[in-house]
Amino acid sequence: MMQRFQIVQTPRSELKINPELSHNGETKSDSSALRRVNAVFEKKVPSGLGTVLTKNPLKKSALHGGTRSKVRGAFIPTLPPNLNRYQQVYPIRLRFEALSTVAQVQIKPYMLLGACGTICIAAGSLASCIASSVRLRRLTIWPASQGEASVYWAAQTGGLFGAPDLVTDESIPTGITVTKPLSVTPPAGSPASMWNTPTSGATTVTCDITVTQGSIIDVDLDYTMNVNITPLQLSIGASTLGAMYYLYLDGQTSHSLKPIGRPNV
Repeated sequence: MMQRFQIVQTPRSELKINPELSHNGETKSDSSALRRVNAVFEKKVPSGLGTVLTKNPLKKSALHGGTRSKVRGAFIPTLPPNLNRYQQVYPIRLRFEALSTVAQVQIKPYMLLGACGTICIAAGSLASCIASSVRLRRLTIWPASQGEASVYWAAQTGGLFGAPDLVTDESIPTGITVTKPLSVTPPAGSPASMWNTPTSGATTVTCDITVTQGSIIDVDLDYTMNVNITPLQLSIGASTLGAMYYLYLDGQTSHSLKPIGRPNV
């Protein structure tokens, strides 16, 4: 029988032979230790009956009522863990370009829901929104050269949280190059600062926007996905059944604030 050898480098750069390897590459001491470990978990039974475990390698967890694997360390719960039933909130930034100059165009909740994404359910006519509620966090406008940018936040129409209308304007004088954008957040108590759903009503207005052609608008908002709420359906133009589209920020009527970098209709 051929015996295997291992060459060991010593600090004095001398070579010596180590004959302590078994035929399968394990040292004799390693093989002995492995046999001792196996003997703890296995008990030999009469021939023909195989091998049975006498010690469970899975450790009980008193805290969670489950088990933990010694091999992988993965926790195995006895019962399925509880799931978070709260709606998950998804932050997103959408970018739009003004194809034409718009003056005080109204932005309503259903327009924001459509801007978050829709799925065409009837080719060339109808789309279903993927978002069930939406809340504005910030509007940032880069006015076109020699242009104007203004945002008008609508007020709460009634109730204890009613507040005066707030107007934030930035006008760029003729001949002056734009050096910074207009960046505004919804005032506390305004409809834009609250969660809006399809039931918020078609007459609810979050804000009015005035921009000139070529301006860029960034919309930062939060939205939730549809779970138990009937999806909002919106009319759209030429489209393919089952395809996803991001709608214009100002809706299908004005159709001037076009999404950038996303399929749109």
